[in-house]
Parts: sequence; structure tokens; C-alpha cells
Amino acid sequence: MIAKLRQDWDTKLWWVHSEALYALLLAHHHGAGDWAWEWYQRVHDYTFRTFPAPEGEWIHIRTREGAPVDKVVALPVKDPFHVPRAFLHIIRLLGRG
Repeated sequence: MIAKLRQDWDTKLWWVHSEALYALLLAHHHGAGDWAWEWYQRVHDYTFRTFPAPEGEWIHIRTREGAPVDKVVALPVKDPFHVPRAFLHIIRLLGRG
């Protein structure tokens, strides 16, 4: 595990960014202030500029420079939990206005 952490410490994972988007939007919704909305927008722009592939599927891991990485991070498949869960919560929060 330590060797894996040393090898992959700087990669960018799609699920982490989806959870960050939800957390920032939730913080803003509960009155954290303008900083939460500003960071939500920054993370949103980065996430949607970095992870979606032109053909529609998201790349689940990228280098710090944004290049796709084709290797197993934790599971041999894309995690079916974090991204849909976070975006369902985001849609719900945005629907509240």
C-alpha cells in the first residue's frame, strides 16, 4: 500500500472532484459564505474541463497535467457510487435555489 501511495500520490481522480463539488455546494447552501460558492465554481470548471472525454465517457484518473492514465487505482472498474451520488445531491441542492 505504501508503494502504491508513493507511485500515485499526484494523480487526479474523478470521484474526489465530484465529492468536492457536493461538499462545497452544501457548505454554501448552509451559509458558509461566498468563498464556498467561488470554490465550487473553480472546482466545477476544472472538473468539467479535465475529466469528461470528447466521446462522452469520463476519464476516471488523470495526471496532474491532465493526461489520461490507464491503470487500476483501487477497483478494476470505475466506481459506480461516488460520482452519481454526488451529482444527484448537487441536482437536488441546485433545485432548491
